[in-house]
Amino acid sequence: MNRLHRRNRRRKVFWTVFQIVAIASFGYLIIISLIDRYNLSLNNVITFGTITGTNTNQKHTCGGVDFTFFVSNKEYHGSTGYCDLSSAFCESLIGRKFPVIYCPKKISNNQMLLTKAMFKDYNVPYPDSLEWIEEYVR
Repeated sequence: MNRLHRRNRRRKVFWTVFQIVAIASFGYLIIISLIDRYNLSLNNVITFGTITGTNTNQKHTCGGVDFTFFVSNKEYHGSTGYCDLSSAFCESLIGRKFPVIYCPKKISNNQMLLTKAMFKDYNVPYPDSLEWIEEYVR
């Protein structure tokens, strides 16, 4: 009886520690994501990037773009998802150039700006030349 009690206690301790580590890991990822977003909105540079491909979620309900851009003659890659744009529309944009916002301290922290909402999120004026994209926003 004593051995069974110890085994159950070990299991409880193991699962408790496992849950704490899992929650802490997800919390860490969320905090890092929020810090990156804050840094990008606070300290940013805008350049232009070329869409090189697309990506989508598992249900194919949201579209996304893969892109490249250059900073000091060095090529960087990025990917941005858009739940308000279809994947078919995103595919039609391959090869076109659009604004990219990035953080100079961490260039991997970047986003391609296509919709009014994204420009508004980063307090960047929305150019009239991209107004046609709003027709495709769901």
